[in-house]
Amino acid sequence: MDYEVVLVDEKTVVGLMVTTTNEENRAMTDIGMLWGEFLQAGVYYSISNKINPKGIGLYTDYEGDFTKPYRFLACCEVSEATDLATKMVVKMIPRGNYAKFIVKGHMQHAVAEF
Repeated sequence: MDYEVVLVDEKTVVGLMVTTTNEENRAMTDIGMLWGEFLQAGVYYSISNKINPKGIGLYTDYEGDFTKPYRFLACCEVSEATDLATKMVVKMIPRGNYAKFIVKGHMQHAVAEF
């Protein structure tokens, strides 16, 4: 699994969130469905103030190690969180060092394979 550690400035992201777990491959289903809704239901296109066109898969708020529940956001970085649809959430990513993974290809399949 290739990645690099990068210093990330504080970011504001907007998107859809699901709480999931890695037990019994639950995350594969939950995250795939969330990306599907984010991309195919027009959520991505409805987000205002995008800083760039990149989608972000944000794994956050772990309740323990990788076997415990956590939250996943399919989101975009924005300059300002405005005009949010009901299901959208806003998350601040604090400045700090993070592992950066780059996944290319069909989002649902590429992430699952990764």
